[in-house]
Amino acid sequence: GRAYSRSVTMSEFFSALRRYYQSQLERHRNRPFLRAAMAACALVSTADGAVSFRQRVRVDLVMETLDSLKVFDPHDGVELFNEFVDLLTADTGFRPIQTYEDAVHELHQWLTKAGK
Repeated sequence: GRAYSRSVTMSEFFSALRRYYQSQLERHRNRPFLRAAMAACALVSTADGAVSFRQRVRVDLVMETLDSLKVFDPHDGVELFNEFVDLLTADTGFRPIQTYEDAVHELHQWLTKAGK
C-alpha cells in the first residue's frame, strides 16, 4: 500500500510539472503575439483620441477569446496595452510613429514565426 501511494504521488508530481512546463513554453512562444495584439488594440483605441471604458473592456474580451492569449494572465495583457496607449498618447513628437512601426514589426515577426 505505502509504495503504491508514493508512486501515485510521484506520478502526479511529474504530471503537474509537465503541465507547468508546457504552459510556460506556450506562454514564451506566444509572447510576441501578445505584444503585437496589445499594440494593435492600443493603435485602434487611440485612433480617435482618449481610450474609452468600452474599448478597455474589448481588450479583456480579446484576451479571453483568442486561444493564443488565454495562456496569459489578463492583467499582463492590460498592462502591455496601457504601456502602448501611454506611448501613443504621449506628447513626444515622433514617438507615436515609432510605436506604430514597432507594433507592425512585432506583428510581422509573430506572423513569420507562426507560418513556419
